[in-house]
Amino acid sequence: MNSIQDNISGGYYSYRSSKVALNMITQSLSIDHPEITFDLLHPGWVQSEMGGASAPVTVDQSAVGLWKVISDLQKGSPLKLMNFKGQVLIL
Repeated sequence: MNSIQDNISGGYYSYRSSKVALNMITQSLSIDHPEITFDLLHPGWVQSEMGGASAPVTVDQSAVGLWKVISDLQKGSPLKLMNFKGQVLIL
């Protein structure tokens, strides 16, 4: 929901714009504080109160995947948006 390029359905104005704002804040922080490693993480469409029962990813799958992505971060690597599988996504 935070990708301008991937927005083909419109709507969700407040939710989408808050995600894009978070991306910009994180980008600015990564520039101002190069001594800290930043990445943006996408947990997937998770079976939760928000995602609903038909979401394809369980909470456990998302949490384990995100933990692996965080554990594999390299100090000084450039900012990127990654999903819980470790795939780089388009901002």
